[in-house]
Amino acid sequence: SLSSELSNARSELKETLEKVDQLEQERSQIRATLKEVQTSLQHQEASNDEIREANESLNIKASEVDALQKNLEDANTLLRSMQREHNTMTEDLQMQLREQSAKV
Repeated sequence: SLSSELSNARSELKETLEKVDQLEQERSQIRATLKEVQTSLQHQEASNDEIREANESLNIKASEVDALQKNLEDANTLLRSMQREHNTMTEDLQMQLREQSAKV
């Protein structure tokens, strides 16, 4: 009968509306989760940028340290060379002194 069909239709409509409500709640939760994920990703990207900048800074410092190390090595080489010259001159002077002492 028409009244039972109407009753069935109302029941189906009620169930459908309940499902729609449930789906809307789920969609809302999904949107909230997505926003959290986006925020988290933005923080992570910012953190990655900071790490990249720190890395670049460290690479620059490492290059500066390498240059200083090379300068130190060059200075050491020069000092050793000067020390050898000094030793040679000292030996020459000592020999000259001995020769002069022998003459006197």
